Amino acid sequence: MPLKGPQAKERPVTLGQPQEPRPRPALLLGDQPSAWPAYPVAPGLQRLWTALRLCFLHGVWCVHKDLDPARHHSHAVVAHVVAALRCLLWAQFRMTALSDDLLDPLPTAILNAQLKATKLADFKAAWAHRRVLCEVVEPAAGGAQLRVLVSLSGPVVAPAAPAAAGEEG
Repeated sequence: MPLKGPQAKERPVTLGQPQEPRPRPALLLGDQPSAWPAYPVAPGLQRLWTALRLCFLHGVWCVHKDLDPARHHSHAVVAHVVAALRCLLWAQFRMTALSDDLLDPLPTAILNAQLKATKLADFKAAWAHRRVLCEVVEPAAGGAQLRVLVSLSGPVVAPAAPAAAGEEG
């Protein structure tokens, strides 16, 4: 049976013939800055961009690998992304806010996954940009506090989960 549509234009590949170039994985993962017209230039925003992208890819992967097809929907992906972002925010903030005396005895491999902000200002530049995901409150008395703003209801409302079988709205 002859192929129709886009498949008809593809030529069969035989051994020994050069294959047409395929998209690079970096572009597929969004790692190619030239693919994004508004790719951030500031180092803090680049770290945020990377964390958001990785959280999203992890969320898609987790939902894809879920054995229950009823849970394969956009709400599940968003829930995974929000949970991962909240965990990352708290972990990064704790590492930034802890004193060096507490961190020095710990192995650096635990602390430094190229996401650890070395100063509170670096943390704020990456995570608290425009107060979308979180905000850092620094009272005059000292001791920074983190207020996490990202949730399933904001900054953008997550898509509704589909009704379970047998439920009618």
